[in-house]
Amino acid sequence: MLALYTPFIEAKISTETLFGMGLLGMAIDGTWYVTVATILTRGDGVSKLRAQARRIDAAMGVLMFVFAGLLYSGYL
Repeated sequence: MLALYTPFIEAKISTETLFGMGLLGMAIDGTWYVTVATILTRGDGVSKLRAQARRIDAAMGVLMFVFAGLLYSGYL
């Protein structure tokens, strides 16, 4: 969360605000993870993902190469 909040953190921010920002991040992440886990454990969601694991891995690999190329070229 520090990398996400860095542009918004100033030296004069109170400790309560920093704790609030941390709690907000934990609440958002926790809600997202619980929601995804709940959806995937109902029905045959996990088996569908396992059946497509090779395609998902390949797509993620391609995306990582694209992002690496963009970072290397200085575009991002």
